[in-house]
Amino acid sequence: MKQRSASLDFSCEPTLALCSFHIFFLLFFGVLTSARGADVPDNSDTQIERGKSIYRTGMLAPDQPLIAHGRADLALQGSAVACVNCHRRSGLGASEGGTLVLPITGSVLFETQALGNSRQSSAQDSGSNTRPAYTEATLLRALQEGVDSAGRPLDRLMPRYQLTRAEFAPLASYLRTLSTIPTPGVTADEIHLATIIVKGVDPRQRLDLLTLLDTFVKDKNSETRQEPRRAKEAVHSRELMYQGYRKWVLHVWDLNGEPASWEAQLNAYYGQQPVFAVLGGLSTGIWSPVHAFCEVREMPCLFPSVDVPVQSETAFYTLYFSRGVALEAEVLAAHLHKHPVTTSGTVLVQVYRNDPYGSAAATAMHTANLDAGMKVIDVAIDPKQTLTKEFWGQILQREKPSALVLWLNASDLSDFPNVEPRSPNIERIYLSGSALRDEVPARWGSHLPSYVIYPYELPSLRPSRFVRMKAWLRSKNIPVSNEILQANTYFTLAVAAEALRHLRNNFSREYFLERIESMAETMPLVSGFHNVSLGPGQRYAVKGSYVAKYHPDHGLESDGSEWIVP
Repeated sequence: MKQRSASLDFSCEPTLALCSFHIFFLLFFGVLTSARGADVPDNSDTQIERGKSIYRTGMLAPDQPLIAHGRADLALQGSAVACVNCHRRSGLGASEGGTLVLPITGSVLFETQALGNSRQSSAQDSGSNTRPAYTEATLLRALQEGVDSAGRPLDRLMPRYQLTRAEFAPLASYLRTLSTIPTPGVTADEIHLATIIVKGVDPRQRLDLLTLLDTFVKDKNSETRQEPRRAKEAVHSRELMYQGYRKWVLHVWDLNGEPASWEAQLNAYYGQQPVFAVLGGLSTGIWSPVHAFCEVREMPCLFPSVDVPVQSETAFYTLYFSRGVALEAEVLAAHLHKHPVTTSGTVLVQVYRNDPYGSAAATAMHTANLDAGMKVIDVAIDPKQTLTKEFWGQILQREKPSALVLWLNASDLSDFPNVEPRSPNIERIYLSGSALRDEVPARWGSHLPSYVIYPYELPSLRPSRFVRMKAWLRSKNIPVSNEILQANTYFTLAVAAEALRHLRNNFSREYFLERIESMAETMPLVSGFHNVSLGPGQRYAVKGSYVAKYHPDHGLESDGSEWIVP
């Protein structure tokens, strides 16, 4: 990026479509280590929390939005002018469209900064190529009037905020702490990480997960053990690449008992040894208590393998591969819009067990955008009920479905009857890929067109996509026993390692997540899903699913399958 003078400062003005970065904050604010203004700041927890709310939501109070004016004196307010839109939650900046956003964290704001190339090895203390340290007074003036700490005009793209001194004080207090408070779980030599496993998961899955985690961590620690020495001996230009090295220490947090007790268990684990982030995890039921714990602790939780992901548009700290059955229901609805059932008196019958997964699936189906003429009938069964041929015969005879949706696992389908094409009403059967867990239904004998709503990579395409992951498993003498789980876990570990390397010595949990947002889609490794991508603020990496045709003899087929993004 070419060096720019102060008069060419870049900023941004949020719009309804896209908020470009408020470069003003980033080019001219430095990390704040001391207050040089005359006022003694109020750094109480209450004051800092108020400032955090202003920074993240653009609200001075619950009923009082922050107001600013942009170019052409356009009035903006509230979330449209929240600092987080452009400076990100970490305050460590980013880039968009070739525009570089520099840090505004608490270690630079009130120090003199060199303008132009931020990678220069040293900064002058004065002169035209420097930005003088901000005081709280000059910072407030910059926000109100659009001039920097030296009195130079800022680009008109930077909104001019309507802030009184009293309203500004909490924001200044929060900026003093932004990405400067020591991060839990990180020491000078180690970074502590955890994985969370809920009681009741398949012991084979638990073993597969822990084997891969343990091996990866040992391998990484062994390969990078020389980095502390290299950091001390390297020239300045290369020293930065080693600053982020820490020995990984992995903790396994097992959760037992009822979900209501998980918060206390998690707090006990965390109290004994805080961790920087949670990598992966396993649950066959709900995950919401773990999700809530990570949000409250503001601790990253990366890509747990769970049956019931939490559906949230406001959560920040948990990344999921998929929205689970909610996504599958929306994909199915889109498929039915494109390929409507032609049987008269259309009835869609969904069969599910009355457990957290089944209930979530049934709810998602009712909220999906189905055709108004399609009637949905629920058949909820006891979690422990055995599904016999007689059971299926009664369902088919009583409900006379035009289409069946079976939110059931492979063993549940083993006694599904041979349904001939001439059987009345039934036109199609849909199975759930997440419920099947990548298993082929035993003795699945339906002669009717059957489809699997399948967000994972199709088996026929995996050999070429999983080459690198399988080569690593072979080199570590780990058998390939669960391709999807192993691929997802390896992807999670690899993206975490790469993101940590980019943090250098600034272990901000928020910046860690922001780095993952930007690199997930470009990682050379693949997960078990067909396609993974993230963007700013996105927390579900899989946006669509296959509706894959199923053949009784050959399983899932590439031909006749389509990828749908609802």
